[in-house]
Amino acid sequence: MTQAQKTAKAKFKQAIAYRQKTGVSLKEAFAHIYGKKKVGVVKKKPYKGYQYTIDENETGNFVDKYYTLTEAKKDLNRLIAKSKKSGKYKKDFYRITQINSGKTIFGIKKKAAKKVVKKKYGLNPKKDKLYEAKKPGKRKSASGKTYYESRENRSDKGKMYGVVKAKPTIISLAKKIARQTDLNEHNLAILSLAKFLKAKKAIELMNNVIKMHDNFGYMPKNLIDIRDEIYDTLMMLLKSKYGDIDYKTIQNSF
Repeated sequence: MTQAQKTAKAKFKQAIAYRQKTGVSLKEAFAHIYGKKKVGVVKKKPYKGYQYTIDENETGNFVDKYYTLTEAKKDLNRLIAKSKKSGKYKKDFYRITQINSGKTIFGIKKKAAKKVVKKKYGLNPKKDKLYEAKKPGKRKSASGKTYYESRENRSDKGKMYGVVKAKPTIISLAKKIARQTDLNEHNLAILSLAKFLKAKKAIELMNNVIKMHDNFGYMPKNLIDIRDEIYDTLMMLLKSKYGDIDYKTIQNSF
């Protein structure tokens, strides 16, 4: 192992140790070790102790105490189910009380069922814009049957949704990224996107990720997490600069 490889490996270990100590993200820890950004120590929240109690509403007899409302609700459901099974169930027999405020919560309300709205088959104007429409005329279906299409686009309502293509530079980049991902070169694909967007910080970070990958001979999970964070940042930048059509073209190429 060369001196450069030893240094890179040592810095990677330092970044992991710094993250465990401070609680910052992997990206921030990585940047801190390379001297690009100072990250302060994240203070842990103080321990709050028990927050809720369950007792009998009429008699005030204490049942148990809990750290969170979720724990209290879970145990309340258990107590209600048990009393129903024994035939001794009474509405609002138990209550949950918040220790600090004294606020009382009776029972658990059932959540209303969400309404499921069925989508109309075949109507998706946003998706239609990604495709170039064929001219009206004779067509052949996937099953081999012949039919005639009179509409001038892919819409089922006959509206003229204009055909919008991605920019030539974006299409060229998408083809390059698709080739790289087909060869399992995901790091190089993200680096290509970073270079296209001229994101200097992302380029530097991806070069470091590639060096680490070469040193280890594989991609550790921590390194994959860093790469995913860089990818998300670049895709947000792409969407803000070029819009939805170009964003989806690049997204589909990965």
